[in-house]
Amino acid sequence: MKKSLYCALFSLSLASALSAKEKQPPPPMPDWMIEVDDQGRRIPQPKRIDPDLQNPIHSEAWLDGYRDRSVYYFQQAKKARLRVNTFFENEKRFYGIAMSQLLAGDTGAPLKALYAEDHQAGEWHRHTAGIDYYACFTIKHQMRKYFYFGEMLPDAYRERMKKGGAAWTEQDPNRRPHHAFKKGDTGWGPNAKNSWVDVRTTDNLTMMRDTSVYLMAEEGGNRETTAKYKQKLNGFAQAFYRSGNGEWDSENYLGHTFAPIFNTHDFAKDPEVRASSKAMIDWIAAAIAVKYYRGGANGPTKRDYNHVQPFGGSLAEMGWVLFGAPTQTHHFGWDEVHVFSSSYVPPPAIVNLGINNFERPRELLNSKPPYAEPQRGNWKTKPSAHETYYIGHSFEFGSLAQGTSMDGGDASGFKVMVKDTKRGVADMQGCPGPDPHYLGSPVYKSGKVSGRNRVAQYRNNAIWLVNKGDSPWFFVIPDHIGVEVDKGITFLKFDETWMALHPINISPFQEDAELTKKVKVTYKDVKKKVKEKDPATGKEKTVRKVVREERQKWPEHKAIGAKGKGGGNFSGFAIEIGEVQSHGSYAEFKNKVLSSAKLDASGWQNGIISYTASTGESVGMEWSNRLSDYKVTRNGTLHDWNEHGQYVWREVGKQEEGLIFQRYGAEGGTLYVNAGGKSFSSTMPMQGKASFSNK
Repeated sequence: MKKSLYCALFSLSLASALSAKEKQPPPPMPDWMIEVDDQGRRIPQPKRIDPDLQNPIHSEAWLDGYRDRSVYYFQQAKKARLRVNTFFENEKRFYGIAMSQLLAGDTGAPLKALYAEDHQAGEWHRHTAGIDYYACFTIKHQMRKYFYFGEMLPDAYRERMKKGGAAWTEQDPNRRPHHAFKKGDTGWGPNAKNSWVDVRTTDNLTMMRDTSVYLMAEEGGNRETTAKYKQKLNGFAQAFYRSGNGEWDSENYLGHTFAPIFNTHDFAKDPEVRASSKAMIDWIAAAIAVKYYRGGANGPTKRDYNHVQPFGGSLAEMGWVLFGAPTQTHHFGWDEVHVFSSSYVPPPAIVNLGINNFERPRELLNSKPPYAEPQRGNWKTKPSAHETYYIGHSFEFGSLAQGTSMDGGDASGFKVMVKDTKRGVADMQGCPGPDPHYLGSPVYKSGKVSGRNRVAQYRNNAIWLVNKGDSPWFFVIPDHIGVEVDKGITFLKFDETWMALHPINISPFQEDAELTKKVKVTYKDVKKKVKEKDPATGKEKTVRKVVREERQKWPEHKAIGAKGKGGGNFSGFAIEIGEVQSHGSYAEFKNKVLSSAKLDASGWQNGIISYTASTGESVGMEWSNRLSDYKVTRNGTLHDWNEHGQYVWREVGKQEEGLIFQRYGAEGGTLYVNAGGKSFSSTMPMQGKASFSNK
């Protein structure tokens, strides 16, 4: 009986889509959806405003900037190419573009694109009335399409979405046997994975799946599935507030984890789910605020995808939405529509954190959880990474004690973002390895990182060693950054920030023409029609051949390189970073480093190094393959890794009153942010509703 109903609805919608009615003028937008403010700006309005969950607006200046960014975003959406492609998860871009163009005022082609028939409607999705509720990147957008834009959809199509969603969630769709499954098939579709919903388990995909299943189960009245997914969402929220998230600070994916939570925040009926969703949004907003700097996504990060900044990856894109930048973003993932059409605004304290409206410098000692556990609701694990993060006046510098992942991994262990007049932000990224395209992490590849490496950082000073004496090293920096070598020390000159790189069993870092060429261009094999002579007849004919084409990679960047000298197990360097507030000028910084700084590398063959900076502060390391035995000395004090691991976020020497603070493990549960004279706290209890405080 159900099958007959779905087939009838399928036929009705298809007939409607092909009818002459589609030739009529596009429908008007609902009156509630857009408000024109006193400056003539078209501002999308939320479907629901929940006063109990509203953060106060930071300031009129912030709101004005946020609205300007919204206008700019929708103007850029108008220019984007709308290419309808409904195969598998290809809606992940065009649905976002279509919804953005619709809110920009075009209710014609973008609206039709939202209810275009799915490529696999009669195959993979016949059991859900032809609606694609499978691919996670698709269902994230399906929720906003249905709950926010639903009244603009044709009645029959909207009914199909509701009936299909009810069928989809009548029991847990995850790993429910699928009719399209064929043993031996490959790929990520139900034909290979035998599930009613995408089974991939990264943080971002898990959040897309769990929020979507929850909403359609709640909408369809499927109580058991609703309760199960409420528990899943609450479990993830509890983990955020006790250990953080496994895909921590991902420059590529954190924004994709962020966006789908706006769906349950905006559309869930259950007030506890709305509250836990806000708690997760606030938490991620705070994480973005820590690593976002003037349009750039700083490191360290998990699932680092080697983006050159500014605006590389979804973290930076969402940071721009929330906090702005001195330059406009040149790239969108089109998930931003979920934020701009929501009632959510970040707490004033988190805004201040994101725009650096607080006294500086500051230093944080943070801990990161194992990758797969938080999404399961498991926070009862020891930290897997220990981070040091320094916030200067004109730069931000972060590192991991365990350094950058070895081959096959995905974590960047060393990254600096610097204030830059031309670009907004200039990035300095690199690693011990041969390939300047892999400047943050190996991204699961082999041959990109020379081996196990360690970083010891104290504030603006650090030592980085790799367990390979003849390793090549490189950094990638913007073209206009000055590079000078004096007495074997490499000096980098940014606008208001300066760096000194002291070699340890390596040659001095210098501009490298060969590496720079690799930085600026890449090559891609593409199939093209080309003309060539037939050797038998001598006649010209057209054939399809694989041709290697040169493509621009990072044309405004260059590489500086160094090479290990061998003769032992280790190579690396010490770095000191100065700025106007600490040294006054580049000349003074250089003079003080040359006259006062001291590198003691006498124990380099055993991985024992110390560096005393030009200011008298010091940092030292004593190598061990085991992190628990690895010794770091910070300004004369041996660092305590056990204490470090007791906190998700902690400013050095402070607790709840610090810039950002959260305990790790059972004593956690509350996030504190104090910045620019504003305070925010949010608590995610093990049972009950999340609570919030803005002061």
